Amino acid sequence: AEKERAALVACFRAVMRADDALRQKCTRELNARLAGAGDLPPKEKLYLRLFEQYPDDIGTLAVFFLNYVTLQPGEALYLGANEPHAYLSGQCVECMATSDNVVRAGLTPKLRDTEVLCNMLTYRMGTPHVLRGEAVDGCKRLYAVPAPTDEFEVAAITVAPGEAYQLAANAGPQVVLCYSGTGTAAGAPLTGGACFFVPCGTEVPLSCDAGSSPLTLYAAAVSSRVFQQKRKGVRANVDRA
Repeated sequence: AEKERAALVACFRAVMRADDALRQKCTRELNARLAGAGDLPPKEKLYLRLFEQYPDDIGTLAVFFLNYVTLQPGEALYLGANEPHAYLSGQCVECMATSDNVVRAGLTPKLRDTEVLCNMLTYRMGTPHVLRGEAVDGCKRLYAVPAPTDEFEVAAITVAPGEAYQLAANAGPQVVLCYSGTGTAAGAPLTGGACFFVPCGTEVPLSCDAGSSPLTLYAAAVSSRVFQQKRKGVRANVDRA
């Protein structure tokens, strides 16, 4: 496994550090060869699509080093720190732990820092961790990230047209995003793109307008494991006393 990882590190860094002439030659030749081929595997098809969007971009070659994942509605993907990724199409909600930077190296017109990216990656190999959430009730589904990551968890909430739902109080604060639909939160109007803060220990009555599409919200909060651990610590201290 260590030899495979070393080979991955060497190959990825060599590709990402290629000079302009070599980058242009390789990406164009590969595009020409694949464009003239017959039925192609998914990654090769993806390469052609990305080359059309970002011609001569070294990031197009990164598809051959990464997992290619298509998420279905209701699915989520957990990415650990220092793991490379790129959103290719569709819409999603992203929740990120406290971070002081986002390092880019391809498929973007924004600032790139290839050297920093190459040095910071874990180069961990394996299949992606797809989350499907756990049903809390008929309207709420909780997506908890794997331990020991405790920075956050995300709940997806769907309220049917004309229906109401009581968002339960949380041990910590929550930030709630209205993704789609129209309705109210504690009487205040909600539309797609609205965001509101919920203090700890506070319930929020939600309702979806009768003529609306379902009201879909995402609530981000500190992982409930943090508060469970604190309660265990308090009980242990009481027992010792």
